[in-house]
Amino acid sequence: MSITFVSFKKSIRSEIWPFPGEAKSLVPAHNKYFMEAMAELQRWVKCLAQKHTTVHSACASYVNCGLTVVDAPVGVVKRVYT
Repeated sequence: MSITFVSFKKSIRSEIWPFPGEAKSLVPAHNKYFMEAMAELQRWVKCLAQKHTTVHSACASYVNCGLTVVDAPVGVVKRVYT
């Protein structure tokens, strides 16, 4: 059974800040840290990099004979679309 990202964050937060809980002013910063940690985990643990969507902006690519070229991500690419 897989765990969702929301339930994972909720369980981690309840362990780190048991009572009275997380400071409301720090919630956005902690959300950013959770996202950065998950991105770093996906870089090193291959099974976590499934069903991953990457958006490439036009300024981050170059054109070769009319085709936009971007670097391939690590892992298996199952679907590419625009």
